[in-house]
Amino acid sequence: MTKKYKLFADCIPIRGYRRCAVCDLSNRNLFHIRESTYIAIAHGDLIDADDVGIDELNALISSNLVFECPPELVGLFPPMRMEHVQPMAVRSAIAELDIQKQYDVREAIEQLSVLGCAHLQILAYADVMYADIESVITGIEGKNIINVDVVLRHGIGDLSVMADRYPFVFSITAYGAPRTDMQKRGGCSILRTTEPFTGCRQCGAVAPNQFVCNREFFFLSGGYNTCLYRKVAIDREGYIRSCPASPQRFGRVGETPIAGAMSQPGFRRLWGITKDRVDVCRDCEFRRVCPDCRVFTRDPHSPTAHPARCAYNPYLARWAGQAGYAPVEECGEFTPGGFVPDAERIARLLEQQDAHC
Repeated sequence: MTKKYKLFADCIPIRGYRRCAVCDLSNRNLFHIRESTYIAIAHGDLIDADDVGIDELNALISSNLVFECPPELVGLFPPMRMEHVQPMAVRSAIAELDIQKQYDVREAIEQLSVLGCAHLQILAYADVMYADIESVITGIEGKNIINVDVVLRHGIGDLSVMADRYPFVFSITAYGAPRTDMQKRGGCSILRTTEPFTGCRQCGAVAPNQFVCNREFFFLSGGYNTCLYRKVAIDREGYIRSCPASPQRFGRVGETPIAGAMSQPGFRRLWGITKDRVDVCRDCEFRRVCPDCRVFTRDPHSPTAHPARCAYNPYLARWAGQAGYAPVEECGEFTPGGFVPDAERIARLLEQQDAHC
């Protein structure tokens, strides 16, 4: 009797225009599969070698994506319930710091803690001193904020001491270092990079090292914007925004309660924009694991415009710099109603790609 196999419930297939993928949410890995394999496994059906081919089946087995399942037992393995539950008013926050100290950072942290914020990123501009940053971090102790990322300039203090002293500091990124290196210090990752720090203007770039393949992110991406949902940003002047790079302000710390700023309709306008609605992204196999920027887009007037800083073309399955890559606009047309892929153009580009491989 032919052995039958079933996809694990937490291994979710995603269909893209050119390629398909399986997101293994428990092992936090992503695997590419053939379109014929996607069709065979997409609805939870049992498969065998006749359905996907022996090589593809062996690849699925060795990657721990499927398990042997007799047909009479298939009812014992229902699909996983994919629902994002966020009881807290604030999921994450960003606080910018500069030497002018134009707002009461500790007051902002207190409000964020009351609203349930668990993750805070501190962006310290080049003129901020180490002692000022440490003063802010000290004010986080005992609050609901349990995960802190710090971004600062290289050379202003001993980063290892910061990592050792504050166990809730999850990562430290130091810009402007003489060389790039990564150091693990207890539960804290310390990254030193040669790149300059330009504050929030660095937001929006898309790269594979930014993909997040886990249950929380995957469930979130199915119904909400992965960057802006329940997020608060406080810029260096104390203004409250949905993102530090967003032009719209909703009040100022010390004048407007953060909860009051978030209750304004405009603040939540983009919370429900998922990658399934975004131009080009909707055709990408990475859409459920890729962070989404709604500030730096090709059309600032469209809530579903393609991210301006994405370097991947899902119609050709190529990143910028790879052989056979072409910009997305060569694969179709951006219209007032959204991006329209052109199958003939794409086919010609794929032929050229094959000729060069």
